[in-house]
Amino acid sequence: MRRLPVVLLTAALSTIFASCSAGGTSPQSPPASSSPSVAVPAKATPSAPSGAADLAAIRGELRSAGLRTGSWTRETASEAFFARGPRRPWRLPVEDAAILAYPFANLADAERTVAAINPKDPFPSIEFKGAPHVFRSGRIVLLFVQDGTYVSPSPADERILSVLRSQFGTDYASRS
Repeated sequence: MRRLPVVLLTAALSTIFASCSAGGTSPQSPPASSSPSVAVPAKATPSAPSGAADLAAIRGELRSAGLRTGSWTRETASEAFFARGPRRPWRLPVEDAAILAYPFANLADAERTVAAINPKDPFPSIEFKGAPHVFRSGRIVLLFVQDGTYVSPSPADERILSVLRSQFGTDYASRS
């Protein structure tokens, strides 16, 4: 008689697992996105940023160009580099430097932000140790500050900047 509940429990669990592996959805699955610039990964974690697929794509592009990268981590505090938009960027170690990513709520906000940057003085109230460089990938604005001087970037900075320019186009802080 005790064997019947065990058999029923086993059958019930088998049915549940079979429906999950056959493509069943759970209530926690994120909705499909209609815009590729705000894609959400299929297995989002509570700590994953909105636009996590965008950040993964950026990291993938840098890695495919031969740069060593770490993993994205959330900064706990940051300067207010942009008048509007996110205040806590995501940080990606690249070679011996880092790139900060600011995911904006939408593409229009990101476009307005980079269009407002004055290439002669991109961040007038902030002093950097090297020249700042700003790129945009969809609704994500990327900030890279070179280690070298303003006049002469280091060889590592040149390599990173070369990849950023080839992958993401215009450097809004210098319009190159």
